[in-house]
Amino acid sequence: MIGSLHWYYSFFYNDEDFQNYFKIKADMDDHIPITSKNINVVALYLQESSIRKLGMKCDRSALSYVVGYGCRLAGHRKKVSVQLDVLMDVLKEASVFARRKRNKSIKSIIFFKLSTQDNTAILTFKIWNKNI
Repeated sequence: MIGSLHWYYSFFYNDEDFQNYFKIKADMDDHIPITSKNINVVALYLQESSIRKLGMKCDRSALSYVVGYGCRLAGHRKKVSVQLDVLMDVLKEASVFARRKRNKSIKSIIFFKLSTQDNTAILTFKIWNKNI
């Protein structure tokens, strides 16, 4: 079971069956160090999820952008967030723009347009293109 600590403790103290079935609580970091392997795993997950859930592929620059966004979420330049649901939300928004433009894939230019709507310019990260 994956969820916030709030829900874990709410169920743990209020439900006897929960205590019987879930005896060990494992904490996991929501960010991991930036390595080629970790970046490739996150990018592969995002690509496969995009194809499966959104019906669209992402080009390398789009994946690079989302991984860069994951670095900003982690709040550390040497770590990337593994809050994959949040990263997929970014791809979902981009897929809407891609469909409006009749694109068959999600591209980084769509993210740039997406991020400038509220007068906030977010630069596209292209550092990891070689690794993805």
